[in-house]
Amino acid sequence: MRESLKPYENDLTIRIHKELANAKDNQRAVILIASSYLEMLVSFLVEKKCKNYKKIQKENEFSYFYKLLLLNEIGLIDDDYYMRLEKFRNIRNELSHNPIFNLKENSIRELSNNHYSKLDDLYSVCNFLWIELWNQYSDIFIPKFLPTALNRVDKNSNSKN
Repeated sequence: MRESLKPYENDLTIRIHKELANAKDNQRAVILIASSYLEMLVSFLVEKKCKNYKKIQKENEFSYFYKLLLLNEIGLIDDDYYMRLEKFRNIRNELSHNPIFNLKENSIRELSNNHYSKLDDLYSVCNFLWIELWNQYSDIFIPKFLPTALNRVDKNSNSKN
C-alpha cells in the first residue's frame, strides 16, 4: 500500500479499492466487486436523501434496480449516468448467472462514455463508474466510507483554532 494511504487502510473505501486492485486481472471479480460497491453507495445515498427511507427499506422488493430508478427520477443521478449504471447492473447480472462470460469492447466504451475502449481498461472503467458517484456526493459518503479522512480534517481544523 502506498505510504500516503496508510492512515486510511481500515476505511471501507480503501479496503474495497485494494480488493478491486488485487482482482484487476479477473473480469468477473472486478465487475462483482465494483458492482457491490456501487450498490452499497447507491443504497446509502437513497437512505440519506429519501425522507421515507425506512418505508422503502421495509419493502423487500426494493432492489438495486429500483433504487437506481428512484435516484434518477428524483434527479440525484442524471439520465446518462443512470443508463451506464443500468448497463453495468445488467452485465453483473449476466455474469452472475452464466458460468462462461465474455465482456465486449463496446460495453467498455458505453460504460465509460468513450473514455476507454479496450477490455484491458475494465479496472479503470469500474473505478470511473464509482468515482463519478463518489465525487458528486462525497459529503455524504466520506463520513461513512472514509471516516479517517474526515477525522484528520477535523483534527487539523481544531489544531489551527
